[in-house]
Amino acid sequence: MRKQTRTKRIALFGSITTLSVSFLISILVLTNYLAYRHYWRTDLTNSKVYSLSPVTVSHLNTLQDDITIYVFYPKTSELFPYIEFIVDEFQRLSKHITSLIVDVDHDLLKTQEYKQKFKLSNENYIVVEHQDKFRVLVNEDLAEYDIENSFYGQDPVLKCFTGEDAIFTAIQAVISKKQTTVYFTAGHGEKDTTDHTTETGYAEALNRLRYNNITVNTLVLAQSEVLPDDADLIVIGGPEKPFSEHELQLLKNAFDSGTPILVLLDPGITSGMESFLAEYGCIVHDSIIIDPQQHVPFASPAYIISNILPGHAVTRTMTNMMGIFYGARSIAFSDKDLFTKTPLVQTSNEGWGETTVTQDQPKKDDNDITGPVIVAGAMESDADNKRLVVFGDSDFIGNTQILNMANADLFINSVNWLLNQMSTPAINPKLFNKQSVTLSSKELSSLSLIVMLIMPGIIFSTGLAIWKVRRK
Repeated sequence: MRKQTRTKRIALFGSITTLSVSFLISILVLTNYLAYRHYWRTDLTNSKVYSLSPVTVSHLNTLQDDITIYVFYPKTSELFPYIEFIVDEFQRLSKHITSLIVDVDHDLLKTQEYKQKFKLSNENYIVVEHQDKFRVLVNEDLAEYDIENSFYGQDPVLKCFTGEDAIFTAIQAVISKKQTTVYFTAGHGEKDTTDHTTETGYAEALNRLRYNNITVNTLVLAQSEVLPDDADLIVIGGPEKPFSEHELQLLKNAFDSGTPILVLLDPGITSGMESFLAEYGCIVHDSIIIDPQQHVPFASPAYIISNILPGHAVTRTMTNMMGIFYGARSIAFSDKDLFTKTPLVQTSNEGWGETTVTQDQPKKDDNDITGPVIVAGAMESDADNKRLVVFGDSDFIGNTQILNMANADLFINSVNWLLNQMSTPAINPKLFNKQSVTLSSKELSSLSLIVMLIMPGIIFSTGLAIWKVRRK
């Protein structure tokens, strides 16, 4: 009798086990089927490395032109996983995009074939092609590196991946019927768009414009009788010497005929742009902005962190964002009603415009400009759609500062608004920030207690309870 009972228990246990395994397999099969039919995933990375921006997704969903993306990168490259993801996502979102990924380390014949076709010498590149037009992207277009440690013999560290910007912009460029061109003035000590070695150079700003399918040229007004016909925007970036009457008249003629202008001025310099701007209702004070309430900790109160005001098309998508500026001059708007004038960036209520520029320890007095003061503003003529943006600082888009806070977005959005291209806002690069957790000695002791005692204790207690139940 006892033997029969034991046999029945074994048979029952075997049946339950078989049913459980079958049920588990059924669940796994059903889960895989549903996952295949209803594909979903989420990006848990802090900077959304494996997510496309809404701008990119929107444009790819409406793309009507056939695009081929050629990728010639070794699979051992640290950029390859990110490039592969971007290309796969582009192809998934648009049936008009096809791709060809070639491993340059193994498929030498095909690599050589396309190097000859596109007349290239670099082995690591991406080509975006549409009909007879193509654009080539190299490492510098796809990523930014921190080269600080390279001076000590170490390899540069990947700082951010800009492949989405670069490939998206390349697609826009090859399908576009017109190329947007921005001219930076030169000849007055303005910032150099080819300078990538100094903190205040504009090479990084040029890259941001290039990512947005904008061509950048240099304009020497003193050598010009008229402005180039393809000038869609003029940028005056930190002049250190005054403009001549001839040059100011050229700028006035261009602006009055509808060419937008972006002006970036620094304190302590009389460039002639002060009178030019005053004619249209923008007053640029000879002052340095001080903000004891909102500035970089342990730094000069002139190293300000200012509020971006979301009351304009330039800043509409920049709620709760801030810009960082060092040594900015304050601007204001006069009562002239020729333009609609909107502040874009301003200080806290405690900020002011210090008019005694040479003062070592600035203190607010009756001669200073009472805050909050404006750091940047936009002006637009309702009648003839003239547009002008003025910043009281030219260094905020230098190679160093443009990477900080919302400076890059503020610059690109200003350019896009001036060009009437706000439908294509800036696409942020994917940043690779090192994340670290600092624990106090008390927190470290608590963590050690959890890991070494509590968690093993839970496992042991659970096992003991199961053993007792099975004994019964």
